[in-house]
Formats: sequence, structure tokens, C-alpha cells
Amino acid sequence: MRSRFDAEVTALTGALALALSGIVGGCSKTGHPLPASVTPADDTGNVTDDSSLPTGDTDVVGDGASDASGQNDSTATDAPTQPDFGPVPDIAIVDGPVGPKGPNVSPLTFCSTDTHTLSLAGVTPSPSLPQAFKDAWNAEASRVSGGWLVLKLSGLTSTPQSVNATIGNSDGKSPPGTQGPASTFPVSVDATTRALGGSTQTGFAIVYGSTTSPSTLAIAQIGLAGTLSADCKDLGGVSLVVKIPVSEANKQLNGQTIQQLLGAPTDAVGTQDAWRVEFDGTAAYLGG
Repeated sequence: MRSRFDAEVTALTGALALALSGIVGGCSKTGHPLPASVTPADDTGNVTDDSSLPTGDTDVVGDGASDASGQNDSTATDAPTQPDFGPVPDIAIVDGPVGPKGPNVSPLTFCSTDTHTLSLAGVTPSPSLPQAFKDAWNAEASRVSGGWLVLKLSGLTSTPQSVNATIGNSDGKSPPGTQGPASTFPVSVDATTRALGGSTQTGFAIVYGSTTSPSTLAIAQIGLAGTLSADCKDLGGVSLVVKIPVSEANKQLNGQTIQQLLGAPTDAVGTQDAWRVEFDGTAAYLGG
């Protein structure tokens, strides 16, 4: 940038000096009288006698007069040209840090009550999972009145925003709550888009089967995302991701083992192999 700037200044200075010399020379050499206070000088800086200068045009470029040969030089091609440095590049000036904007974690003014309970019955295995697993999971979940799992959101009216999600086993009440093992973790909610998200390394055990002989399935990690409705009740576009550690390979769902249903492990929890299982759907509002 600096070298180009210096080159432009040098070129402009030379052009200005040449133009000024042309103006002075033109006034003298074409017979136009100089002011009485101006005395022409020669190339050495010494004052010269104007009477020694020729009276005809000495090819002052662009003055429109004929030169010594009698030709009009208004279109002469020996005029000095400015160097072409090409287009000046655009310069973007950015004020402040550059990066993606974070969520707007202002208080959730669209929420009127602090705690909501939602059913996860409508959040079912992702289409990408094996069909055998989807069928077995849904069969076990349908045996629990009111849904297999529930999601509880608390702190929805907190100032400053401090929202927690609890995922656990349904107690079957109305509205249902969680019973037994559960996992509670912080989530953030964008006050503008109502997008919710959070995760935890702390899992819990899903309890299922008969009440007299229940079974459990350990969940090692949880990730939750979705969008709250405008009235702050339902959670749509839910993505619930859990990891089932390989230690649960022989646990059964609807008569088949996890190993049989999911095949080889697809992920890991720490140093232990695991299955990454995703659920999609809508979590419907059940009550406060």
C-alpha cells in the first residue's frame, strides 16, 4: 500500500510540474505577454531575455495552435500520460470482533409460568435407525401410560435467564412428573427465535417393563435441541440424542437385545464403546 501511494504522489508531482512549465512556456512562446512582474528563466535558473525566444509555436501540446511546421497540435500524441496502476482495491473496515452471534439469553417474556412438563411420547426413534430397534423401542414405550419419558423445563420466567431441563421416567400421574432416576442439566433459550439447546455428560437409567419385574437401560450422555412454541408450551423440532454404553449390549427391548437391534457400536463414551441413538418429533405440553 505504501509503495503504491508513493508512486502515485511522484507521478502526480511530475505531471503538475510539467503542466505548469507548459503554461508558462505557452504564454511566452505563443506571443501571449507575461505579466510585468514575471521574468522567464532558462533551464539553469538564470533570467533570460524574452526577446531571444522564438515567436512561433514550439509544439506546446494541446494549445490548439500551429507548431513550427505549420501543423495544428490539438490532437498531439506526445502528451505526458499518467501511469495506470489499475483499480484501487476495496477496503473493508470492521468495527469490533468478528464471529457468529450467540443466542439472545434475555428473560423469556413469552413464558407466563415458570415450570412446564412435556411428554416425550411424540419424540420417536429417528428414521435413520434400524427398523427393528424403532419397533422394539416404540412397543416398550407404548406400555407406559402417558408416555415412557417426560421432559420438565423449569426457570422459564427467571431473571436473568436460568432454565433447566430434566429428563426422566414418567410417574404416570396427571400432570406427570418424573420418578426414580432422572437427569437435570442447564439449557439456553434464545429469547428471539425461542430455540432451546443443552447437553450433559450425566445420564440416567430408563425404567421399563412390568411393574413387578422392571428392566433398566442406562443412558450415558444426553443432548437436547428444539424450538419452544410462541406460548412457551410445546417444544417442536426436537432432536434428542443419547448414548447407550456397550455395557448395556445384552439388555432387552421387546424380547431382543440392544446388540441385536443396533448392531456394532457407532460411538464412544470415554474409553467405552457406545451406540449413538437419536430421537425426533414434538414434545407436547402436559401441564405446569
